[in-house]
Amino acid sequence: MTKQPSLGYYGDPLVVYKGEGRLTSDSGQVMECEFEAGQLRAGEVVLLCKFSDVHRLRNINSFQGQTSDNCQVSSTDFIMGIPWREKIEMRNRIQSWAAFSLRKLIVELFKERRKKPQTLRFGLANLSFTPIETVSGFPGGVLSFRLNTGTNTYKLVLDPVSDYNERIDKVKVTKGVDVTCEAVVNLGDGQTIEELEQVVDNLCYILSVACGTKINWVYRDIYSSDSLSLRRLHATRVTKPYTPLSIIDPRNPHETRAFVEQVYPVYIKKKDSYRLHRGTIDAYLNAKQEADFLEMRGLKMVVAMEMMVWDIRRLLGINEEILHKSEFRKLRIKLKRRSFRDMVEEITSPDHISLPLSDDELELFVRSRNSLVHKGDLYCNTANNRDRVTCPPKQTPADEYFFLTNILDRMFLKILGYQGIYIDCSHDFDRVMLP
Repeated sequence: MTKQPSLGYYGDPLVVYKGEGRLTSDSGQVMECEFEAGQLRAGEVVLLCKFSDVHRLRNINSFQGQTSDNCQVSSTDFIMGIPWREKIEMRNRIQSWAAFSLRKLIVELFKERRKKPQTLRFGLANLSFTPIETVSGFPGGVLSFRLNTGTNTYKLVLDPVSDYNERIDKVKVTKGVDVTCEAVVNLGDGQTIEELEQVVDNLCYILSVACGTKINWVYRDIYSSDSLSLRRLHATRVTKPYTPLSIIDPRNPHETRAFVEQVYPVYIKKKDSYRLHRGTIDAYLNAKQEADFLEMRGLKMVVAMEMMVWDIRRLLGINEEILHKSEFRKLRIKLKRRSFRDMVEEITSPDHISLPLSDDELELFVRSRNSLVHKGDLYCNTANNRDRVTCPPKQTPADEYFFLTNILDRMFLKILGYQGIYIDCSHDFDRVMLP
């Protein structure tokens, strides 16, 4: 007998819902089923359906179901078929199974219309932090923030899950993904759920920079004023394996709070123009991932730097201009292509992000970048005898990678307007002051 499917086939489930439901196709075809749906710890939302006969499943656009404890489960977002579609013979009758990947799954836990939403709880994956405060309404220690945009102030609390220590230890050892805490925020007068979602999105990017690993929320719970759970949204959002390369010490909650509260208004101001939430921070975090060889991680690091350099140059209005051939002939003797070194010097100058780099640091960074881009290897492996005299390389590939990482760490901290203690990965992970 073939083993029946379950969510555990795809990964470790965070939560599972079971009941009876129906799928609807674009053509209006309705297929009744028994279902098992839920979210994996890595964030993916999965739906398994069991049919009493064989169906041809095409262009499914919605799912509705009811659990055994009368919760309403639904999805009308992107629904994509994934492996595990087969017929199973069960005592002379055939069952048909199908599996789907969902972008979102909505769970209605309480349908009393008089209950108004008051509190939102977002499940955050892979956040390592130290709770220090006792706050009314929370049984254990938490870490609170006041996020100021200039026009609004949002009060938010990070509340660790009940088995936080076990989860974060497992995530660190296995380089996995799991929800480690919830970000809790109350709806204020005139505020919307979408507005607070954006606040938590911003916070996740800032915490990602601080922790050196991708932080994201994967579910959102809505509670009434009397703490009744009303609705839950599970969302398939980008998560990454845990990476232990924090630049703000997670063991010091005061520094974590100071960093977040200091840079939040700067991030809000710069996130669109610097494309911080549209690839720049994610490229930087991806370069810190430990799955690749050091050479590839170094190349990703310089690519992230290139993205930042060009974004800043665009903001400064330095654009390429097309000249007529006759004008170009007159000017070509005077023209000189701007080097990568020139561009880095320009954007790190006191007139722009004001990142002090010594001549030795700048030269080594540029040579490392050129070696990775043009030779696919770190400078310490490609430098000849003359190079080693004019610009001494780092002793090991790891030393060079952490040197590159530290340059980019400092650049991000400067862009976010941070002044304070950070972790210097290029010098034994010492805690140093960034002026």
